[in-house]
Amino acid sequence: MHHYIVFYHFAGEIVKEPSVALVSRDYYVEGFSVSFTNDLELLPDDFPMPAVQVLLDMHLPWLLGL
Repeated sequence: MHHYIVFYHFAGEIVKEPSVALVSRDYYVEGFSVSFTNDLELLPDDFPMPAVQVLLDMHLPWLLGL
């Protein structure tokens, strides 16, 4: 298995944050999670604000069912 972490940005804002129980991962399926945050990493200087970061965290096999 290989561990991949990818993040993307989009213009917008988080209106309401989830309860404390959901803070670590917004959505999780075995081997794959999706999170949203206002903590922005590597955002270009000219990116429109406010912005949100989407984090994808995956554990995938090297080859997918060949």
